[in-house]
Amino acid sequence: MNYRSSPLPFQELQANLERQMAEYLSAQGDRLRAARKVLGISQEDAAHLIGVSFKTYNSWENGHSEPRDKNWRRIEEELKVRAD
Repeated sequence: MNYRSSPLPFQELQANLERQMAEYLSAQGDRLRAARKVLGISQEDAAHLIGVSFKTYNSWENGHSEPRDKNWRRIEEELKVRAD
């Protein structure tokens, strides 16, 4: 087996994971924003269509959090954005 001579410190692993998660959330937010703009609707309108608050939708689009599975189903129906 090919092991590194010394394992990454926990802090470095945690920083890498946080960076990857931030990139993932940002990409998801970009997809939501693009779909919303194609539809010509506001964030408030998108939130209403999906059935969540403006604050919740805004946090998704800005990459601060991720929709739960039930919300992804609504997003797929209303905004035509796939969860994958």
